[in-house]
Amino acid sequence: MGFTSHTFIEAAMQQLEDQTVVRFEKNSRTYRVDAGSLKKMIAMGLAQLPIESIALLEIPETAQEEPDVLFSNEPEELDISNRLTEFFPGYFVAALYELQSLLKRSNFKAYVIGGIVRDLLIYQERRLDLMDVDITVEGSASDCCRFIVANSRNFTMVEEFPEFGTAKLQYKESIAFDIASTRTEIYAKCGALPTVVERGVPLAQDIIRRDFSLNTLALSIHELGKLLDHMGGVADIENRLIRVLHPASFFEDPSRILRVLKFAARLDFNISSATFQLLNMFLAHGASVYRGGGERIKQEMRSLFRAPETPAKRNILLTFLDLQGIRLINMDLTISEDTTQFLKNTFIRASDRLPDVLALLTPKDPKKFLWEIYLSLMGLAIEESDFLESANRLVLSKAERDLVEKCREITKMNALDSIQEQSSPVDIYEVFNPHQTASIAAAILLEEDPQRYATLINALQTYIRKWKDVRLELNGKDLIELGLPEGEQIGIVLEQLLHHKLLGRLEDQLAEVHFVKKLIAEITDDDYSESEKTELHQSNDLPLDEAIKRVSQD
Repeated sequence: MGFTSHTFIEAAMQQLEDQTVVRFEKNSRTYRVDAGSLKKMIAMGLAQLPIESIALLEIPETAQEEPDVLFSNEPEELDISNRLTEFFPGYFVAALYELQSLLKRSNFKAYVIGGIVRDLLIYQERRLDLMDVDITVEGSASDCCRFIVANSRNFTMVEEFPEFGTAKLQYKESIAFDIASTRTEIYAKCGALPTVVERGVPLAQDIIRRDFSLNTLALSIHELGKLLDHMGGVADIENRLIRVLHPASFFEDPSRILRVLKFAARLDFNISSATFQLLNMFLAHGASVYRGGGERIKQEMRSLFRAPETPAKRNILLTFLDLQGIRLINMDLTISEDTTQFLKNTFIRASDRLPDVLALLTPKDPKKFLWEIYLSLMGLAIEESDFLESANRLVLSKAERDLVEKCREITKMNALDSIQEQSSPVDIYEVFNPHQTASIAAAILLEEDPQRYATLINALQTYIRKWKDVRLELNGKDLIELGLPEGEQIGIVLEQLLHHKLLGRLEDQLAEVHFVKKLIAEITDDDYSESEKTELHQSNDLPLDEAIKRVSQD
């Protein structure tokens, strides 16, 4: 058959006949596409894409091949019963043993699945605290939970959603279990939420809908201690690899691209060559079928940026930029090579400096602060004309939009240029106060000169520690009650009050009242002249008595 890299998926499927794999040559190399992936693409309405979009390089038999799919209906079984009490807290193990006893009296088969099993094999260290654990049940989750509650005093039903095949159990007061029926799913189109086809299916059919092999490991509860590995997840963990389960994975859910990067950064794992190839193919061909953005993209992007600053994270962020991963926000974006290089240099500096920045600025929520920093920096790569559409697609909140726009404003207006080592509290306050801390910090991280950077970040630290939360005890209404005429002068006097408070000359409300009363006493006119208003603005750094004297002079 005459397949080429540009053969449409639909045409390839029609010519498959009894074959299970399509092969074609490109640049003297052989690529393959399996029939199952072709069917998934057609089900999503992607028959018009070339088969190249989900093709994998076929490695010669003499080389060590990374299989793209390791699925087996007969999973590898490992006995980890001796690790349960070693790595898990006692209340969790007790709950598992009681569940095992209950399930043996029923026809239900249940499994702990997902991150907790993955982390057990990766870290091999004791988990002292578990709050929520995911359990998958072959059959009806609701029926299984009702059976457990009816036959145990230690389990209570927290909530139940039979229409979604989920329920939540509480074991004593120590741990909650999120119970879900096994299921098969299909995707109606690229990036859509999956539609459940069938619930209560055998575990092997549920496994294939998941994202990566390392997240498919299942710990049997009814045969407690037996770990089932359908997708080669144990081997991938041993080899520190992240692998998708099939070639159509990124077209089903493009947010998996960010999940791949997130796990690689968090675990310091490598992305398998097949997975990386498929990731690139999606970014090359996906723009015609996927707009980008949405809550899942935002959630995964936020998770990636919130990860601790490590060499692994820095390398992954550079990969993210090389891949032009920003386009996952808005696939219509064009990111130039110069912009990519600018961001790479900026992210490298940010990665080096952020641990110290967090220590200096001590934000209340360090993870949120990291997200805000990287969001602000990433926003600089998006043209202003494209920002509104991109912000809408990424479902940014007003506060998040303001972060990006303020960072852009600070850099565009060179607002930080006036900050020097000898700058007064008033000067620093007037530069920093209109902006959110993360926007300022992001703009400071753009500074290439180490000495200039140190000046700016130290000024920001001092501002946060001493002046950011400075507030006047008096307001405009108070000034009027003290005898100051209504009008523009109210704002001018409030500004002067704030400046003197920043300079440490007004310690409390009594001092503020004293300032205003002396000012009013010295001014004979009800209204200020323009020259007096100017004098008010120029009196920032004067002692209290001299400031009042200058304001009152004609």
